[in-house]
Amino acid sequence: MDINPRWLTEPFDDVRPPLQMQMVATDRNVSLARRRLRDWLTTDVSPELVEDLVLAVYEAMTNAVEHGYADCPHGPVRLQARRSSAHLLITISDDGSWRVPTNDRFRGRGLPLSRLLADDVHVAAGPNGTVVRLWAEAPYEGLAHLRSRPAARRATSLGPPAAR
Repeated sequence: MDINPRWLTEPFDDVRPPLQMQMVATDRNVSLARRRLRDWLTTDVSPELVEDLVLAVYEAMTNAVEHGYADCPHGPVRLQARRSSAHLLITISDDGSWRVPTNDRFRGRGLPLSRLLADDVHVAAGPNGTVVRLWAEAPYEGLAHLRSRPAARRATSLGPPAAR
């Protein structure tokens, strides 16, 4: 029995328009979605969280390409990213078939990695496809908090300023 987390059933009030994409499940389109998601997140999410979520979503979308449509290539995959005043909800869905993980020791790390990078991950797989939802805490402060941060010092091969 699959138990839904509370955040999945609570109302979600968007503070800005969501990102919505539907594409054919190919590696190239997953890369395009990754860039579009990064651009959408960068508006009001910390750079660290942007990178974590982009990688988590990339892993989930790659699973849709590699596993969901292994027997019937090029089915649809959808990406939706939503922003509330305190959270991000990102949904990846496909119409493919869930495949039981293999015992290949070099495979099967995508979902565990996504679970490390997002605050919570929920996977619902059924005969009509798979839905992966990622949840992350991200207080909304608009653009002000991104502009007020001091620019990060770039690492150089010259060492710290005193050594130059």
